Amino acid sequence: MIINRKKYSMKKIVCLAVSLTAFAGFAQNNKSVEFTKKLSYKIEMAEDSYNGFSEAEYSNINYDHYLDKNNKESLLSFYYNDAAAASYGGSESNFFVSKNWMVPLSVSGISKAVNYTPYGAFKILNEGQSVTKLDRKGTIGGTNCQYYAILRDIDNKESYDYCFCIDESNKINNAESIFPDSKLKGLILSVEYNSESSYKLVYKSSQNVSLKLDIDSDKLSTDIEEYQKSAVEEYPVD
Repeated sequence: MIINRKKYSMKKIVCLAVSLTAFAGFAQNNKSVEFTKKLSYKIEMAEDSYNGFSEAEYSNINYDHYLDKNNKESLLSFYYNDAAAASYGGSESNFFVSKNWMVPLSVSGISKAVNYTPYGAFKILNEGQSVTKLDRKGTIGGTNCQYYAILRDIDNKESYDYCFCIDESNKINNAESIFPDSKLKGLILSVEYNSESSYKLVYKSSQNVSLKLDIDSDKLSTDIEEYQKSAVEEYPVD
């Protein structure tokens, strides 16, 4: 029972809302997206909040954000860096970010071909939502940053599930790739939940890379739009 709870807790930490998505579609084409920068993040815990886990177990979870050279498209990749840790709940999850959509992907390690399904995609900002500057600043790793959040109630600046602290003066600019219509720029230094949770995601390092994936982003956007239209027609909202 203790082992089962431990596995459940670890899985919950890295579980994503789209974990039930099945990847049935297959996208293979002559177009590709090249990611030129990799940003690495880590889980940071309060010293008294490891809940039976060791610091080493948390360090086995990798969170990487790959940016294209124009900061218009990006790839979020979450994975365990050893086989033992992977047993806690799936070895890898990838999400392509483009035009306010986040699309779950599975990627072939050999061919770099991409599998996806349009119904797995979800909007980062829903209609009527916007990214709002909060009335607080922070310091992450010795760097000052400004907190932002997506509010559920525009009149209540505490009505958010998570917030993020941005170093707005940094030349690294992954904020724009996640929120392309919000005029935000800078490096996201942390992602924190608006709860009693004692862990957060913290920026660790960056490096130049050259990662090309077989993604036709225009076709992907068209597939999503067509699926959304057909879903509305089949299940109209009263």
